[in-house]
Amino acid sequence: MGQSITNVVTSNPRSIDADNSVAYAAKVMRQEVEVADVVSKQVVTIDPQQDLDEALRIMAKHVVRRLAVVEEDGKLVGVVAQGGVAREGDDKKTGTLVEEIPDSGG
Repeated sequence: MGQSITNVVTSNPRSIDADNSVAYAAKVMRQEVEVADVVSKQVVTIDPQQDLDEALRIMAKHVVRRLAVVEEDGKLVGVVAQGGVAREGDDKKTGTLVEEIPDSGG
């Protein structure tokens, strides 16, 4: 088995409900996050028990650069980004992923 997702997850991500106002979202972003960290329209998830190879496979399949790490009960526990996988994962597999996912990917 490859390395664990927990080695590269960004812990304690901030989230808000979809029915909050845009003004509220802007306030949260101004206080807590950078624009580059804002949620994508299509959120693709992975279980924290999965390994980096599975993260790469899911990223390539869905053409995204980030995965929400979600427990079985639906609790968001973090975000794993392509950069984190690249630092910890297999260079050849990560290189293939980078070639498959365009810069505009999730």
